[in-house]
Amino acid sequence: MTAIAWNYNTLTAALQNWLDDTDTDWVNTTTLGQVVQLGEMRLTNDFDLTVFDTSATAALVFPNATGLVARPAGILVTDELAYQIPTGPSAGKLIYLERRDYSWVQDYRDPAVTGAPQYYAESDTVNWLIGPVNDQAYTLTSYGPYAPSSLLDVAATATTFMSTLLADVMLEACLLEASRFLKNAAARAATKVVYDEKVGPQKVRLRALLRNVIESPRMVGSQRPEGARPAHREE
Repeated sequence: MTAIAWNYNTLTAALQNWLDDTDTDWVNTTTLGQVVQLGEMRLTNDFDLTVFDTSATAALVFPNATGLVARPAGILVTDELAYQIPTGPSAGKLIYLERRDYSWVQDYRDPAVTGAPQYYAESDTVNWLIGPVNDQAYTLTSYGPYAPSSLLDVAATATTFMSTLLADVMLEACLLEASRFLKNAAARAATKVVYDEKVGPQKVRLRALLRNVIESPRMVGSQRPEGARPAHREE
């Protein structure tokens, strides 16, 4: 049996056929794209797969009076942050930073004391704050979940990881969002039942890919990395 895999064209056509609604607001390309993206966001949140984790680099310039470094575009959560040893026999080796509160790192930053990065804090949605004051330029490497590729990011006839691996659940997720847009409460309730029935078995099938962030030995006390949850325990 050939497995189903959606591309943008086949998924949007399926949504129109399943809902059998010809309202002009529903069939326009803007609305269809929004429904697909909302369905993908639902799957991203409900499955939280480690396969969407990746690394990216950011530059800690020298001098840097503020200690602020722009987070790489697309990163959702910083699970790990490290700097690369710039020179010597161990050049390129990653040394991991400890995450602290913003006020703690800000207080730690003494202009008279410089050195390699040791601590970081989430300054805001786009920046990290690094301490101590850096003594030279460093390349930072972050690791964590990033926004996965959407069907709207690729060609209309191309597939994505989710549209291939989670095709059956993706249809139900998009139907949920479509029925909400069409204000069809009955269809939404019925679709929600089917969606919930499919999510459970898929999570069991993909449990090796579900995020399971254990407490990092680099964290102090009972701190966990941003976004971490206790390890899942099966009954």
